[in-house]
Amino acid sequence: MRDESSVEELKLRNEEELNAPREENQRLRIQIEQNSRQREESHSNEEGEDDTGRDEARVQTTTNQTGTRPRAARRHPFVDGIMEVELPARWKGLTMSQYDGTTDPEEHMDIFTTQAGLYTSDDAILCHIFGTSLKGPALNWFTRLPPNSIDYFDTLATRFGIQFATSKPHHLISLTLVNI
Repeated sequence: MRDESSVEELKLRNEEELNAPREENQRLRIQIEQNSRQREESHSNEEGEDDTGRDEARVQTTTNQTGTRPRAARRHPFVDGIMEVELPARWKGLTMSQYDGTTDPEEHMDIFTTQAGLYTSDDAILCHIFGTSLKGPALNWFTRLPPNSIDYFDTLATRFGIQFATSKPHHLISLTLVNI
């Protein structure tokens, strides 16, 4: 009987430990949605235009008359202006390993911001070069982000962290040890 109560206690503790990351993930998703809405509102207020131009641009980049995606159209997720920023004159590229989605995304982001920070702290440049730090499934995710969906590096970093959260190393929890 004692073993059954211990197992039940471990199950409850395990459930509590699992709920914390779930709640954090939900909080981050809500934060991204709120930030995106606020930035869209501020962009439309600054420019004095509605979203119809953006919708037309999305339609143009998605398909052409034959039903296939056009080659040269918009192949980045950034709002206007980010890709037009010039890289620093002394830019040499990053010397870090490219991230493929199988290791800790926070560690990758720390390495990226440290190395890129040697050259710049400009938000647009960080967005512009982030894709060069990715490969494989991570690069595939990045290239499929919707056009105009990234307006600041913080938005990109948050979406990246959420997308690859399952690659974070997890601490062993009590129930895992019981099942060994």
